[in-house]
Amino acid sequence: MVFDAGRLSLELPRALIAERALSAGGGISVTLGVRPEDVVVDPNGERAVTKVVEPTGHESIVFFDLAGHTVVARVGPDVHLEPAESVGLTLTSTKLHFFGAGDGTRLNQP
Repeated sequence: MVFDAGRLSLELPRALIAERALSAGGGISVTLGVRPEDVVVDPNGERAVTKVVEPTGHESIVFFDLAGHTVVARVGPDVHLEPAESVGLTLTSTKLHFFGAGDGTRLNQP
């Protein structure tokens, strides 16, 4: 299964989406949700550009541009990022949330 959002295309395990959502056949429009703690700085991940770094003491909240989409991550004090820095990001696939784009119905497996 492929999540395609313009320049961002992610290969995902089919089991992430409930079978009832896929039964219509063809592509479905979804909204992808990911919590900041499930966005991981990873040199082998999708390339992103750091937009804003908000240090909060024990962690930083970081806003990235990932293929034209804003993604927010929560990183530990050992991660030092600067605005405009290019980094790799990985989204923890088992922690992604999918919702129907039209009605907001949750599409993840229960």
